[in-house]
This record gives sequence, C-alpha cells and structure tokens, in this order.
Amino acid sequence: MTLVLIGALLITSSAIIYLLNPNKVAYGVAVGDTAINIKFTTVDDSTFSLEDQRGKVVIVDFITTSCPFCIDEFEVLNQLESDERVRIVSVNLDETNSADLRAFADYYGVNWDVGSSQQSGIDYKVSGVPTLLVIDKDGVIRYRGYYTSLDQFNQVINQYA
Repeated sequence: MTLVLIGALLITSSAIIYLLNPNKVAYGVAVGDTAINIKFTTVDDSTFSLEDQRGKVVIVDFITTSCPFCIDEFEVLNQLESDERVRIVSVNLDETNSADLRAFADYYGVNWDVGSSQQSGIDYKVSGVPTLLVIDKDGVIRYRGYYTSLDQFNQVINQYA
C-alpha cells in the first residue's frame, strides 16, 4: 500500500510540475554552464561517462520508471535516435534495480544508454521529470527544460551540431 501511495505521489507531482511549467526553464544548472559529469553503469553493463562524449551533442533525459510523461518523451527521443550527430542517454533517478530498469527500457523500446544515478539528479537539481538537457560538443548546456517536442530538439541540435 505504501508503494502505491508513493507511486501516486510521484506521478501527481510530475503531472503538476509539467502542467504548471511546460515551457519554463527548470531550476538548477543553467543554460550556458559547463555540464557536470554524469557517470554510471548502464543496464547493458557498460560504463557511461558524459565527459567521454565531448565532440558530440548529447541529450540527457532524467527519468523515473513511474513517470508517464517520461514514457511519452521516449516517443520523441526514438525519432532522434538515428541522428548520428546526437547521443541520447536516459538517467533514472529512482531506486530501480538494474534488471528491472533493463526490462523497463526493453518494454518501451529504449535503444540508447540507460542507467541509474541519483547523484546526477542532485547535482543537476532536477525538480521534476522528465528533465531534459542538450549539451553541445564542448560540454556546455544549451537547453534545459521539461517535456520537449521534436521541433524544439531539432532547433537546438541544428544550432549546435
């Protein structure tokens, strides 16, 4: 029962944040700042490090497995996955174990790097999910927002790729 209540609270708070702030910049690390390194073991047992992605545009997708808006965002990200100019990574912020996170990613057709890093959520002051960042080739944050449309992503990618 407690888990159901916690899940409902997470979904409700995510929905409120999304509905009240769909076009506002998220709080925390700002556009124009150098990105803080994000490092974790992916569900495929490889290591992801944001610092190793210099020279590429990276979309960082902060998620939780209980967030319906995060799942909706996967549909947009799936359309960008084949763009060779972009690297996508989803960073899970809840305590989902690796096997369950792998099953979650498989179920929703997530073909990019996925892993958990609660510390990254703290570092980036993530206040709601999905929070998305676009980081340019030099490691500078060029976009930060919540649910993001394909058109918004394409504008930023075309400018910084």
